[in-house]
Amino acid sequence: MNRFPRGWYLLVSIFIILVIDTGISFPAHLSPLALIAITRFVQTLVLLALIFLGSGGTRSVGLTGNNLFSGIKTGLLWSCLAGACAVGGIGLLYLAGIHLPGQIYAFPGGKNIFAYLGIACFLSPIAEELFFRGFLYSYFRKKGLFVGLAASSFLFALAHFSQGGLPLIQFAGGILFALSFEYSKSLAAPLIIHISGNLAIFAWGYFL
Repeated sequence: MNRFPRGWYLLVSIFIILVIDTGISFPAHLSPLALIAITRFVQTLVLLALIFLGSGGTRSVGLTGNNLFSGIKTGLLWSCLAGACAVGGIGLLYLAGIHLPGQIYAFPGGKNIFAYLGIACFLSPIAEELFFRGFLYSYFRKKGLFVGLAASSFLFALAHFSQGGLPLIQFAGGILFALSFEYSKSLAAPLIIHISGNLAIFAWGYFL
């Protein structure tokens, strides 16, 4: 597979992501959810445009032909396996007397919950996978598998850092997403796993 992108494409993508994040935050009359939705949507369009313009186009991230179907199958299978492991782990913790919180993240109430669902479980994973696996992992992978996994997962976790604690779940998730991309040669695999994981977290907090 023709690895994407070249170094300057990575720099351009990082610059554009930062500019969009900064620039779209200025319209004060918009709600925070609307700002996030617009930001992620614009970022997705820009990243897709860079992929189309890059060497290999969508083939470079396995979104065409056999690689696409392989990515879809890998994403669905790994999502089921990850879900089974999570359920088993939660069951073991419960038997050990350790109870997880009912909510991992705070969700907005009312009608905003549907907007949050669309952003957190679909729009954000698409933008994040395009950038962190499609761009960052593909770039660092040239320096070796370990470097690609460690660097892209560390930056992914760093982007989710909060004062609530270290983003260890995000770091582990970043490794899983990158490994699925490496195995299937398609960005469809980590995208499906990422969406499935966010939906599971959403359901855990909403229904329990």
